[in-house]
Amino acid sequence: MKMKMNILVAGFVPVLLALNLSLAQTPSSFDSLKICALRVEFQPDENPLTTGNGLFMIDTVTTDPFAVDPAPHNKQYFEDQLAAAANYFWKVSKGRLTITGDVFPSGENEAFRLPRQMGAYNPNTTDEEINKGISQLFVDAVKAADQSAESIDFSQYDLVVIFHAGVGRDIELGYDPTPQDIPSLYLSPAFLKAALGDTFNGVPVNNGQKLISSGILLPETQNQEGYHIALTGFLVSNIGSYLGLYDLFSPSTQKSAVGRFGLMDAGLLNVNGLIPAPPSAFSRYLLGWENPVELSEPAADIPLARLFSESALTGNTLYKVPINQDEYYLIECRGDPAVNIDSLYQELAYARDELPSYMELLKTYLNDGIEIGPSGVLTGVENYDWGLPGSGILIWHIDERVIREKGAQNRINDDPNWRAVDLEEADGSQDIGQNYTLLDAGYGTELGWFADFWFKNRPDYLKNFELYQNEFSSTSRPATLSNWNHALSHIKLYNFSENRGDVMFFSFTREMTEKGFPLSLTATAEQAATDFLWLKYRNDNYLYFGLDNGQVKVLTVDDSLQQTEIFAVYDDQDGAPLRYLNAMEISGDEAFDNLVMTYEQKIVIKAVEDARQSALNPALEWQAPASIVARPVVDGNQLLVNCANDSLYRLEVNGSSLSVVGRQAGYGNYRSLVFYPEFALPEGLTVDYIGVGVHADQTRFLAMATREDQQTVFTIIEGGKKRFFTIDALPVADFSLADMDGNGRVDIVFNSENKIFALNTNGTFVTDFPIEVAFDHADRLIGTPLIVDLDGDGEAEIVVASQNGGLLAFSRQGKLLVDFPLSIGGQMSGSPALVQWDEDAPLELLAVNDQGLVTVWELNYNGTPETIWPLARLNPTGNPVFQLQGGSAVQEDVSLLPAGRAYNYPNPNEGNFTTIRYYLSEPAQVFIRIFDLAGKRMLTIDMPGRGQTDNEFVWNVEDVPSGVYLCQIEAKSDVSGKTERRLFKIMVVH
Repeated sequence: MKMKMNILVAGFVPVLLALNLSLAQTPSSFDSLKICALRVEFQPDENPLTTGNGLFMIDTVTTDPFAVDPAPHNKQYFEDQLAAAANYFWKVSKGRLTITGDVFPSGENEAFRLPRQMGAYNPNTTDEEINKGISQLFVDAVKAADQSAESIDFSQYDLVVIFHAGVGRDIELGYDPTPQDIPSLYLSPAFLKAALGDTFNGVPVNNGQKLISSGILLPETQNQEGYHIALTGFLVSNIGSYLGLYDLFSPSTQKSAVGRFGLMDAGLLNVNGLIPAPPSAFSRYLLGWENPVELSEPAADIPLARLFSESALTGNTLYKVPINQDEYYLIECRGDPAVNIDSLYQELAYARDELPSYMELLKTYLNDGIEIGPSGVLTGVENYDWGLPGSGILIWHIDERVIREKGAQNRINDDPNWRAVDLEEADGSQDIGQNYTLLDAGYGTELGWFADFWFKNRPDYLKNFELYQNEFSSTSRPATLSNWNHALSHIKLYNFSENRGDVMFFSFTREMTEKGFPLSLTATAEQAATDFLWLKYRNDNYLYFGLDNGQVKVLTVDDSLQQTEIFAVYDDQDGAPLRYLNAMEISGDEAFDNLVMTYEQKIVIKAVEDARQSALNPALEWQAPASIVARPVVDGNQLLVNCANDSLYRLEVNGSSLSVVGRQAGYGNYRSLVFYPEFALPEGLTVDYIGVGVHADQTRFLAMATREDQQTVFTIIEGGKKRFFTIDALPVADFSLADMDGNGRVDIVFNSENKIFALNTNGTFVTDFPIEVAFDHADRLIGTPLIVDLDGDGEAEIVVASQNGGLLAFSRQGKLLVDFPLSIGGQMSGSPALVQWDEDAPLELLAVNDQGLVTVWELNYNGTPETIWPLARLNPTGNPVFQLQGGSAVQEDVSLLPAGRAYNYPNPNEGNFTTIRYYLSEPAQVFIRIFDLAGKRMLTIDMPGRGQTDNEFVWNVEDVPSGVYLCQIEAKSDVSGKTERRLFKIMVVH
């Protein structure tokens, strides 16, 4: 951990500013750590750009009884520094890490002499040259020790720490009189290799028997210019880096991210380095020093033992609440309500001309709770939370996605708007990391303050300063939102107790989420989900789940026991990935009673019966002659399968046999299938997506979509006629079919990467479409839109998913629904599902991500819900045939040319185009006339119009002057002969 500090107020905690980041290593699980400490000094100098003369302070004796890290800085002094680190880690690890060490040379006042002066190791030029210089210092120091008469057996040690003469270039005083001082940091193997070249693998020692490839570089002291800064914080934070802890400040912005609440940020200098903060809850969890209790079911008055208290020996000190696959909260109780260092310091400093040191404070007020070594170094304290700005409950928001993306660069908290480890500041203001002036309301809170803790008994004077409600929920500030798109987690932590004693209490609930969820269906993180299938069989709900190792597992819920069970129903494919799951109804009782499993070149069918019995049932198998290139579709006891040998097979289950009953050539480029006797699939086409729609008047159409470059060509076969239209968008998956505008006609609905489209069968957009979906971070829509009427008002809503595990729901007008967005996290490649998971009235939204996490949310809206297109392929058969029920058309206006449905969009134009749109109740001949305000005709268009749908004409306004124009649409019916006209204004702006 290498950083630069800017002291704001004498005696108070500095802000940490990144100077030169050392790359993180993989977190290591140590139970013991033995340190080899090497004292090295430079060739003597009189360089005004460095502190001191290159030699240790051996002849100086500090007489101030309250001095921090007093001289002489001899062997005993550095042994006490190691003792301070050992006591710190023993305490903060709950006894899980023991540190020992030896200081070399063995003489009390000796040091290894380096071949150069200090300034040679820090040229104070570029970062690259400085890195190279301090890396060379490390190499020279190890070589000097190895070549000395000490005979150090480096194989007995885990970590080398170099203590060099002088002061670290780590304190920013507003000016830098000694820019060639040596920065303090952990030198990781990656850092040394980057600085010294790819051929560097370590410093050979003990006659080449061992390589020293990493270590820590520290000065003898951090005291300078009247500032009393202990070395302890620097030593333990760099040991933390060696253990694999991530830095928690922002190197790019050079600002704090978790403030005084964590060792790997400003907390290393709590009490000016004398009492560094314990590692954050995340850091302790990362190293295995904490095993949080995971909360999944609602609970009241949950006891939370205060860290370092007697109750912590037996009680729970950390809770974990999952938000989604990637994010979770860590909840802990910290601080000592009986000790407030900041208040004690102000009391001690009152009316003094010279500020006291923190050592004086500790000896004055807390002398019974501290340990001081023979050299005068503070070697231990009773409670390492004494340096925190207060006490109470802390809530941490952890995002593993950021850690995966930025962990290798040790920049997990680099983005202040998307931190991997973020403290939920209870006062409602995100102050940590801000730069406030003396006149700003948040001045003094930039590194955290007592109001960032959660507790009930808050001082009265905070009422007009903060937004505290004693709850952390979707409506509080801060709110329980996911980092992804600010999705609602519907988590509520509330009823925090008063900040007293060793134990605090809080309550927890997760609204909307069904009991027992979220739930992981995979045994290991390496397993991936390939497909899932929900079906109801004999009043039981089953979720079948295919894995890339060939297993099929089932999730079932016993409502009477409120118990979720997971077990395999099929596992004999020798690891071949399962690709698709379908259901088949064979018995004739209108219940899906067979599971269809599709592998690369095989179909397997097993009877469902009950979930446990399915594993024992014999399987029907069909070995395909070539790879299966599309999801099979089911109709009754028959199965349509398309293979890479340009053949479409029709299979039939008859008793205990599965056999081919039909084969047709010419379908090798069909990537999607539909089974509908009235429409014979055209041969020789390339088809990416397909479906059959039946309008309310029982007329039907076959829709096929083909992706071409950045466009999609739709082929519609209806009434024996074939027509084509092209859309400048690419579907990301199969389309769904539904009547989106209530006119009794089935529309085509699909997702592109960032828009939801709804098309009439003539290629015009349904009113209010497309819906543009904005994401806060890089993401895109995936899967098929699900269509549902959630509240029974007759209007369809749309549910979509995103690649990064987001779930969004929109009204048909494009408004985001209440309770959305939601997030399951991880990665998603398939659609969610709308199901009736339990016996209550509301529908449930079920999502499974690729990592096998399943979550079920209850969609509790007023009214009786109706599913329209609830699954990716409509139903468990996978056969996309959608039939609109007769009489469902809403006749708001029976005129030929309804007034409310004749308009242009966008108005005014965007770019050089605007689209004139009108609805016709009957086929008609249409005349479009455009006039300026003086009555001059600018344009006349004569064109046929289709009935029972919207029609469009795109007007190119590139050469049309800016202004207001009148558009008249005249329609003469081909059926009734009646004529109607509509007039509206169009604004053109350039």
